[in-house]
Amino acid sequence: MTAAPPPIGLPTPPQPYPAQPPRKPGFGWAMTLAIAVTALPVLFIPVYVAAVFGTIASIAAAQSEVRESIEESVVTDDTDTYTDADTGLSFGAGADLPADLPFDIEVPAGVYASVNDSLTGQDAWTATTETEIGYLGYTNASTGCAVSYDNGSIPDEIDLSLGDQAASHAFIEWMFGTEPDPNSYTSTITHADLLGEPIGSAEAVIEYFTTDATQIAVLARTFSPAGEGVMIYVECPTTEALDATLSGDVATYLVLSLI
Repeated sequence: MTAAPPPIGLPTPPQPYPAQPPRKPGFGWAMTLAIAVTALPVLFIPVYVAAVFGTIASIAAAQSEVRESIEESVVTDDTDTYTDADTGLSFGAGADLPADLPFDIEVPAGVYASVNDSLTGQDAWTATTETEIGYLGYTNASTGCAVSYDNGSIPDEIDLSLGDQAASHAFIEWMFGTEPDPNSYTSTITHADLLGEPIGSAEAVIEYFTTDATQIAVLARTFSPAGEGVMIYVECPTTEALDATLSGDVATYLVLSLI
């Protein structure tokens, strides 16, 4: 039986965290950033490309291409299912995907795991490419918190035969070079459709770390059969701010979409 998530305000488990944790440069593949119109969330889709965007200006320059891609998608009004014109993959409320995603659930072949990001439309958060993981993150001047995320194919170094839960822990350890955290917990990430509308929840692991000045939480979920995974990194100056950010904006605006 896994332990329940810590209540708000619980002191951070005393797991040492390196001042400059070594991190891997993404998942070992490059990806493009799809930014839709303001009302739509940002969605990371793993695609093999020559380079990744290095600046916010580069991200903005990609908007017109993304809008064209969205316009080419087919929307079926009677099922709310969205079909990508290029890949033929369907997703959304009418797609053949389960709403709730416990560990080790079978997902369809060819599914991608992505972070569906609506923080881009929240005034309190400022986009940045100076991130701990991935290629896009946000900072919040009022709380002092920072978040970033990554998604895509799981590195070959991780043994997916261990199952989703163990592989999710291994994913965090691979990213930061840490030892397994005995005080880690089972948590959840909101499962949403393409437009960021919640349709269920996905089990995930969460590990806590601390530095002299910050409190850190890392959420991860792998889908072992598909070889896909997502990771969300949250760093705040206090435990209270960390708890509030995790249960508030992260749970609402950084959600999991399987596409």
